[in-house]
Amino acid sequence: IVQVAELKKWGIVCLPHIKQLLFQKLHFPLPHWVVKFQSTFIIFQSLAFYYTLALNQNVGL
Repeated sequence: IVQVAELKKWGIVCLPHIKQLLFQKLHFPLPHWVVKFQSTFIIFQSLAFYYTLALNQNVGL
């Protein structure tokens, strides 16, 4: 922040995104959480894959 000053006239402000901050009845939207639905299909690798992989590695010994 270089400098902070109070504006005496609103006419000095040119940028619309700054003008909206000058209103006394400024409202902000309330934050809300979006409820996520549970997926129908669950993607995971079965444990049988790891079991067969372990057996194949031990066979060579």
